[in-house]
Amino acid sequence: MKRARSPSGLDRLLDLREREVERLGADVAARERVSARYRANLARLQELSASTGPSARVAGSDGLVSPAVSRNRGDYRQNVMRLADLHRLDLTLHEADLAVARRALGNAIRRREALRLALERRAERMRRARQTRERKAQDEMASQIWIRGRG
Repeated sequence: MKRARSPSGLDRLLDLREREVERLGADVAARERVSARYRANLARLQELSASTGPSARVAGSDGLVSPAVSRNRGDYRQNVMRLADLHRLDLTLHEADLAVARRALGNAIRRREALRLALERRAERMRRARQTRERKAQDEMASQIWIRGRG
């Protein structure tokens, strides 16, 4: 659809809606990247937790571990698990924010599309009105020519 040279208020509003959709889309994309980082970090924390479990081997040992090393590994594993729990909580909160951002993006897209359709309908009405005026003018000229030709 070709727009008029001087944009009307609706054209400017459509431009604003498009910018809003772009901004919200970029925001959602950034939030999705953060969620992916949270998930990757959680996977790494799970690996760390598993690697310090009771079945983990200590390099160069015959399987026997001193009580101090065992306690240290237990404390380390508890801290890793606690950190993973905090990370899961942060991810849950972040996912809720992401859902709100996605909903806002969807609403902005719907508003933009409704406005775009309204502009298209208006342009179509204007085109039809222009064609009607042109047909009337041509009919009027043809009538004048016919009347002059008869007389």
